[in-house]
Amino acid sequence: MSLLYLKLIIATNLNNFDIISIFYRVCFFAASATQSIRTFGKSVDGWLRTALGYLPERLKTIKLTIINAFAMTLRRYTPLNHLVQVARAVLLNATQVNQMLADLNKVDFHKVQEQAWWVCECDDNLISRIERKFKNHLSSQSTLEDWAQGLDSLLNDLLKPYSNFTAEKYAKQAK
Repeated sequence: MSLLYLKLIIATNLNNFDIISIFYRVCFFAASATQSIRTFGKSVDGWLRTALGYLPERLKTIKLTIINAFAMTLRRYTPLNHLVQVARAVLLNATQVNQMLADLNKVDFHKVQEQAWWVCECDDNLISRIERKFKNHLSSQSTLEDWAQGLDSLLNDLLKPYSNFTAEKYAKQAK
């Protein structure tokens, strides 16, 4: 696999995001994906140095700078990949999901609403919506993809009022 990626990097003008996208399509969620990503990220610099031995120094430096940034990006994604694998395993375990739902049902959401309003003057309905969505996902044994889609939808709804803000307006709102 590593030789394939080296050839891909050397032979094309793909940027880091294109390569990461290809890499994740090949091995994301595989049982050994986290270890594969970690090994690839640690080893790719040496592999590329060997593969680029014939190139002029300037071009070699440019390629190595790019691959080092790419490898660093992979190393940053490794913990996320691990988290996703753990979350997927938990969501596939009905006993754990039912326990999470039971624990969530014990939370006093009226107190949460009061505290949220005090901190950020949140709409009371917001906390109720979040509570309902979480409980619905847990009770319906949703997959990780369903959770991601639901959270993405929730965030889009929450951020919709701010979608036309300029950078200056964001800064002012943040203060």
